[in-house]
Amino acid sequence: MFLSGLAACQTAPEIPIHHMEDKSVSPQFLVQALQKRQNQVRNLRSYVKTTVIRKKFKQTMAQIILVQGHHSIRLDILNLFKRPVGVFIHDATKTLLYLPEENRLFSGWEVWDIMQKLLGTVIDFGEYISVFSGSIPRLEYLDFGMMVLDPGKNFYQIKAVDSVTSEKIHIDMDARTLLPVRMIKRTFDRISYIAQWENYKMVDGRPFAHRVVISRPSRGESLIIKYSNPLINKGIPAGGFDLAVRKTQKASVKK
Repeated sequence: MFLSGLAACQTAPEIPIHHMEDKSVSPQFLVQALQKRQNQVRNLRSYVKTTVIRKKFKQTMAQIILVQGHHSIRLDILNLFKRPVGVFIHDATKTLLYLPEENRLFSGWEVWDIMQKLLGTVIDFGEYISVFSGSIPRLEYLDFGMMVLDPGKNFYQIKAVDSVTSEKIHIDMDARTLLPVRMIKRTFDRISYIAQWENYKMVDGRPFAHRVVISRPSRGESLIIKYSNPLINKGIPAGGFDLAVRKTQKASVKK
C-alpha cells in the first residue's frame, strides 16, 4: 500500500510577522518566500476526496494521489471497497490511463474521453500538479511586477506575467504567514482558473493546505480536493509510477 504510516498533523501555529513591521517589503523578499515554498514539497502521498461541482451536477470520489516534484503525478480512483477502478499516470512525456477491471491501457486522446466519464471532468495534470502540492505553476518562468499590501493588511497582492506564454498571474499571499492563498490565471484577459489553498495544517514541521479549490468559470465548474493525513517528502515507493498491467491476458493499448 502506497500510504502506510500516514503522518498526523496539527493546525499551523502563528508565525512571527516581523516583516510587517517594515515600512516596505522588497519584491525580492516576497519572491524568495514563494521560491522557498516551491521547494519544500519534493514528493507527496495522500488519500484525497475530490468533489466536482457544476450546475445540477455534483460527484465525490475517493482517490490516492502520488506527486513527484512538479512533473509527475499518479491518481488512483477508488470504488466503495477502496479498490482502484482507474489509474492515471502523467509525466513530462506522456499521460496514461489503466482500467484494472478491463485490463486495458490507454494513451493519447482516449485518456481525456475516459477521464470525463470517470471523473465527471477533464483535468490537465501538467497544469495542476503544482497546485495540488500548494505551489505556483511555472514559478520559474514568471516575471514579477506590482506587489502591494492590501488596505486591510491581510494579503500581499502580486502581479506577474509568464515570460513564455504571456499569461497573466495574480497571487494573493497571506501577509502573516507568507503562504499562497489564491492564484488567478488569465489567458488573453480571460480567467483560465482560480486556485485557492485553504485549511493549512502543520505536517512534519511545514504548513500544508489540506483543502484546495480550483474554479474554472468558463466551464461553470469547481473542483474541491481534501487531503487526509498527507505524507510529505517521505519518498515514493519503488514502482509507484509504473502500471501493474496483468499478464493473464494481453492488454489492449490505445493510441
